[in-house]
Parts: sequence; structure tokens; C-alpha cells
Amino acid sequence: MNFKQFLALLGIFAFTVLIRWPNLDRPLSKHHEFVTAISLRVLQVWEQEGAGTFNWSPAMNYSGRANKFIDNHATSLHQVMDEHGNYYYTSHPPLAYILPHVFFTTFGLEANVLNLQLFHLLINLLTAFIVVWIVKALNGSWRQQLLSYTIYLFLPAVLWFQSNTYMSDMLVHFFFALGILVCIHLNNAMRKRTIVAYFLVIFAMIYTSWLGILFAAVSGTYFLFKVQRRSIFFVSLIASVGALALIYLQYSSINGSQAFLDQLSQRFSARGSNSSDASYSFFRQKGYEVGLIAFNYIVNYASLIVLFVVILFNRSTLKNVIQSNKMLFILSVIPVILLHLLLLNYSGHDFTVLYLSLFIALIAGKFLAEISSKQATLTLISIIVLGCANYYVLNLPGDTSIKGDRYDVHLNQANYILENSTEHVDLFWEGQEVNPMVIVYCKRNIKTVTSIVEAKIWLGNPGDRVGYYFSGDSLYTVEEINNLFDFGRRH
Repeated sequence: MNFKQFLALLGIFAFTVLIRWPNLDRPLSKHHEFVTAISLRVLQVWEQEGAGTFNWSPAMNYSGRANKFIDNHATSLHQVMDEHGNYYYTSHPPLAYILPHVFFTTFGLEANVLNLQLFHLLINLLTAFIVVWIVKALNGSWRQQLLSYTIYLFLPAVLWFQSNTYMSDMLVHFFFALGILVCIHLNNAMRKRTIVAYFLVIFAMIYTSWLGILFAAVSGTYFLFKVQRRSIFFVSLIASVGALALIYLQYSSINGSQAFLDQLSQRFSARGSNSSDASYSFFRQKGYEVGLIAFNYIVNYASLIVLFVVILFNRSTLKNVIQSNKMLFILSVIPVILLHLLLLNYSGHDFTVLYLSLFIALIAGKFLAEISSKQATLTLISIIVLGCANYYVLNLPGDTSIKGDRYDVHLNQANYILENSTEHVDLFWEGQEVNPMVIVYCKRNIKTVTSIVEAKIWLGNPGDRVGYYFSGDSLYTVEEINNLFDFGRRH
């Protein structure tokens, strides 16, 4: 890649940032931005007290007595809590929080919405460059590299899920792409540095998200049986065991191994393929989950409709492209299929469709490079135009969504709470659990209760504790709940 080519790639990426600009730093609201709020809370807590204070584990309670012993979206069993009243989000490994924290600390940046989104855009750029390097490693031409790079960046799933939303599920996509690149190099030649790189990628991928386990299993098995390289299989195994051991030791140190294992088991039973809902029969629910996954793929990749039409008239070309890229199919598709099969309920989250974008972009780029230049150019233009349109339909810029829902609802709720409370008082919320986005904008943990009586019990006997009580959309404010007999509505 020469300097002009490098500038061309940067220019294309800059255009995708321009497309996404109206949605950046928009109030957190729809389309899975709750995961950004959960990640951001961990980063804000670490910013307040230092990541080392929590052994680099994702603590979910802000500093101050009034924020402790409150489980806001951290656990389902309320067991993974340290002696200081901090709950921890252990559904995912911690690297997705560690990397942005180190980045923010290094460059003196505040842990806020825009900075986290900009960090994620940097990850998006690096992942897109890995797409180029994968094509190059497969002996693809510069034209093919450019096609795959552009297709990847303009896929609606990539435009949204590698910018506004951030969590382990999204960061692992970067290591997924890096793992495919390293495996291709390993397949071409066994070098010590490449083996070390494979070990580090597997370790980092598992230390980020559970997709890493499936990729380690698939890639390790591929090298064991297809290429007859046992050493690579054992490297995969050692890296996997090492990463899992670190996760186990780190999370078990919070409140014992049993609390962590119970929480992990509960989340797997809730999100796995054996999960059930008493409201429906098992097979009806599984049918719904499979249908939801299919719907998510259709919605997020609808912009490829012209490509699909072109493929219909060039099916033999596509067949040859796939047959010549069997390794790519094995490494980039089978782990995703296994994820859907093992975590069928979890796969209903449409951010899981992001993982398949690598295969789509790489195969589509190779396919377009094989057909006529005119057809390829027109198809690429359609992918760009329809991709942007698809993105805007799903994530309408402005103040409201395409359904008319305001984006600033949770920000306004948080502002009201902050305006009608003070920093060191206990906060109570009546009804359903407080939205994670309200929590992160308040930078306060808020106790969900069913009544003022429950709030009084929570405060206990000491008369020096003061509570503010918010009820639904009306948002009542109650001071000194311990001594309260009636309260007035605040307008």
C-alpha cells in the first residue's frame, strides 16, 4: 500500500464519519445504546476511583455511600458484590472496558459519550484496514482490497454498531478480524512471531467476549485436522485456558467463585438455546428466536439487494469465489453460526449480525473484482447509497426516531433528577428498574422501590440520611423520608 492508496482509504473512512456525524453524541436512547451506557458507567466509576481499586473488574457503583449496595443492571442474582457495596457486571470479560480506559487515561480524556464513540470509530478504522490486509494476504489485487474495504464500511450494521454502540460484543469484532488475518498468515507459513500473534489474539479475544472461545475452537480444529499442525491447536488450547483462568480468578476474587459461577450459569440459561418462557411452548419460542435472527439479518443487510440481483446472473462466479475461499468461510462464518446455535436467545440482539460483515465484505469484494468493471462499479455505488439510506432509516438523525420517539427522554429524566436532588443523598425510583441511560447521565446509582415505605426501610434508623423519591413520569421529590408522613408533588 503506497501513500496515495493510504490517503484514499482514509478519505473513504472520513466520508463514513461524515455520514454518522449527526448521530454522534446524540442523547443515548434507542437501538442498543443501553450497552454504551453500561460500558460508560464502568469507565466513569474507574475514572472516579481508579481501575486498580476494583482489580480492573467492571464495577457498576459510583463513589459515595449513597451509591453503594444498589444493583442497577449489574447482576441477575445480586451476588457478585464486594464488601464495599460495589456490584460487578461479569456477563462479559473485562478487556472491552480496559482498553478505552487506558486510552482515555493516556490522552487525558473524560469518560463521556462522545469520547467513547470516537474511540469506537478508531476501532472501526483499524478493523477496516485489517479487511484490506486480509485481502492482501489472500493475494487479492488493490482493486479487490478497495472494494472489500468500501463495502465493509458502508454496511448498515457496521455504520451503527461500530460507532454509537459499544460493548464487549462490538470490540471482539476487531479481534475476530485480526484473528482471521493471523490464521491466513499461519496457513501460508509457520513463523514464531505469527504463532505468538495467534496466541495473543486468541487470548485477547476470549478476554473480551465469549465469541473468542468459538473462534479458538474452530481455528484450532482447522489447523489440527485440515492443515495437520498440532502445535497451533495446542497454542489455541493454551491461550484459551489461560484467558479463561484469568477471567475466573479475577471475577472470583470479588465475592468468591460460587457467586461468579452461579451468575454465569444463570446468564447462560437465560440467553442460551435451552432458555424457555412459561408464556410460550419451547418450540414456539425457539421458532420466534430463529425468525428474529433472520429478520435482523434482512434489516441490517437490506442495502445489498442490488448485489444479490447481480449474483443471480453470475452464480457460477460466486460459486468459484466461495470454493476458492473455503478457509475464509470456515474461520469467519462457522464461529458465528455456532454462536447463534449455542446462544439462540442472545442472538436476538441485532448487534450479533455485525460478526458476519467480515465474510460479506470479503466475499463481495472478491466477487465484484471478478465481474465486469461496469457492473462492479454500479453495484458498489448502490451498496454505498442504499447502505447510507438503510442506516438513516434505522437511525434517523434529529430529535426523534422514525417512530416519533424522542431521543432525549432519558437525558431529560436524568436532568430532572439532578435538578431536584443533591449529590450525597439516596435516590429512589418507584416502579420498573431505572434505565441504564438515566443512571449514566446522573452518574448516580438509583434504588428501585415499590413504595415510600420500602425506601424508608432502606434508609434505616440513622437520622442523618436523606432520600429523594421519584415516582414514574411525574417525578415526586421527597426529603427526609425517615421522618416523612406525607409529601407534596413537585412541578
